[in-house]
Amino acid sequence: MFHKEILWALKQGIHVFGAASMGALRAAELHRFGMVGIGEVFEAYRDGRLQRDDAVALLHGPAELGWPQLTRSLVDIHATLAAAESSDIIEPDDTQALAQSAATLFWRERTYAAVVGQALADDWRGERSDAFLAWVEHHEVFQKERDCLALLEHVSMNWQALEEPFQPEFRFEHTEAWQVLQAEVEQAEPLASEPGILAALQQHSAHEAIEAQALLSLLAEEFLREADGPDDPLAFSKAAAVFRSRHGLTSADNVARWMTETGLSHADYTALVRNTGNIDVLQCRFAPRLSATMLRIARARGLLDPAEGLSTQNGEANRSAQR
Repeated sequence: MFHKEILWALKQGIHVFGAASMGALRAAELHRFGMVGIGEVFEAYRDGRLQRDDAVALLHGPAELGWPQLTRSLVDIHATLAAAESSDIIEPDDTQALAQSAATLFWRERTYAAVVGQALADDWRGERSDAFLAWVEHHEVFQKERDCLALLEHVSMNWQALEEPFQPEFRFEHTEAWQVLQAEVEQAEPLASEPGILAALQQHSAHEAIEAQALLSLLAEEFLREADGPDDPLAFSKAAAVFRSRHGLTSADNVARWMTETGLSHADYTALVRNTGNIDVLQCRFAPRLSATMLRIARARGLLDPAEGLSTQNGEANRSAQR
């Protein structure tokens, strides 16, 4: 996953976590922007003790066999060597020799047998090699797996707090490369169910209003991005409060229930809140011009009496009442 994709997700108010492998590496690189890293591998990358990208790489077998690990990652090897030393299976000098051997191997070739073989070729005395390989069969440490479980536990324990969207404090730069990528994604073939849904929506009486609101949301987002620069960190909280009030969502449980009933994801909810907030900002900013434009459109649709400036239907009702 590219850094820009993670930054975009954070900017949308989505909490992003990383651990164990590429997630740990990206979290170390982006934690100052708000991505949360969990586990030993993340901390090693963050603190500079680990710098190699291939330290988390390994080779898998095919899906038909359940993606078995055919090689071992360098981080798992380091954790296993530390555990073996703590259990008096190998000495500190053995740990150093085996770690150096693992580091020199190509990541697609890292197995414990290959690590021992490379160390022996590099003049390691190897007095405890057989004992080490026998011990590894039953005591190997899977640090990446431990970190994954730690991440799931962290998210589970903090689930309620995560109901509130993430509040980014950085400006997301819409570079030309990002705009090209975004256009490619938006032009991609829609999900199989969407054409049918959109076709049915076109026949609905609310189609025109929904299309107009969607267009307004996109235009408001583009305009405010260009005009205002960095977001106000409190803007989303204010918009969310207004949105919940309008929809009668008085608690987090109400929001969760409403999202389930309407089939909205957390990302959908976040986007709706931002869209609504953007439109409210524009309504305040363009209030005088908005009123004049509304009257112009209403007259063009024949909704106003040219002479009296009142709704034709209301005017007829008022005249009937006067008679």
